[in-house]
Amino acid sequence: MKNLSKSIVSVLLLLSSANLFAAKLSLKWQNPEDYIDVKASLYESDEDFQSYTFEQFETFLNRLAQKLPDDQTLKLTVTDLDLAGEVRLRTGPLSDMRVIKTPYIPRIKFNYELIGSDKRVIQSGEEYLKNMAMHDQVILPPSLDNYKYEFSMLNRWFKKTFKTVKS
Repeated sequence: MKNLSKSIVSVLLLLSSANLFAAKLSLKWQNPEDYIDVKASLYESDEDFQSYTFEQFETFLNRLAQKLPDDQTLKLTVTDLDLAGEVRLRTGPLSDMRVIKTPYIPRIKFNYELIGSDKRVIQSGEEYLKNMAMHDQVILPPSLDNYKYEFSMLNRWFKKTFKTVKS
């Protein structure tokens, strides 16, 4: 019974947090099969890796969108993604791994619209972000470590683009 109660509370919390995020961000991954680099190792399917990656990005972008004024919604359509590093194929106990080196910088292309409560576009644009100095920056908390270079780049863009954000 105690486990059932915990499960119910967990589900309710998850649903309520999803509702908090729902109105602030609309995210579309356009033609992800054509993206430069959202590739898994040999031991993981591209579909599973892509799903995990998109889920992590959506969680991070939802956190950013929560900083917008309450009556605004951010619509993003991602048209390309190139993760930091490259997958190196190996054999043995240290099988495939993503190697992060300066030449393999993260990049992302997307279109965005900031929508007001009256459904009018407040701000819009097309972006092509690159993190050329990915090793020279203060990065995000360890909880965001899997995509720290990509998230750092998106965080800088967000702060620069939306100057009226909540702290």
